[in-house]
Amino acid sequence: AFVAKHGGRVGGVGFKQFASSDGVGRRGLAAAKPLLEGAVAVAVPPHLCISIDGAVRDPRIGKAVLEATCSEAVDEFTALTVFLLYEARNASSFFRPFLCALPRHVPLPVLQSREGLKHSPFANDSRFLRSVASMGSVMASTFDKAYKSLYVEGNPALYAVRPTAPEWLWACSIVLSRSWGLSVPEES
Repeated sequence: AFVAKHGGRVGGVGFKQFASSDGVGRRGLAAAKPLLEGAVAVAVPPHLCISIDGAVRDPRIGKAVLEATCSEAVDEFTALTVFLLYEARNASSFFRPFLCALPRHVPLPVLQSREGLKHSPFANDSRFLRSVASMGSVMASTFDKAYKSLYVEGNPALYAVRPTAPEWLWACSIVLSRSWGLSVPEES
């Protein structure tokens, strides 16, 4: 409803609950009818996307985000995570309907306990476990970088809403689980 209300197109798709091997259902977007090859099922205008572009254009935090990304103090993933958290804490955010529909927990393997990983179907898959450890390192590293370069007293809008580590992990997991391919027509 949010996308269609603000100029996007949604046709032939809807939310569906999917079964999973761990018994915890997953919610996702699924075809509601057969779709023809090449058909556009969902078209989201750029102004509806929580994006780096939106972050740097934001009048409250844009300058700080732009400076931190241009100086390479933070990468785009970190900047996007900062923007998502900023909007999530903003009760009057334009994105509020979307943000309120997000899950409070995304069951990424990196968020599982060591004990949980030991009993997972991938417990003996060293490549998978190395990937999980690597992603955990990325999440911790981006948290540190954001605190050192963006959540500082010189950026009062961000300093006032410094996230906790669990909040940061939630936002990282949302960014990671919502990454979509994006085609932008050349005439845009």
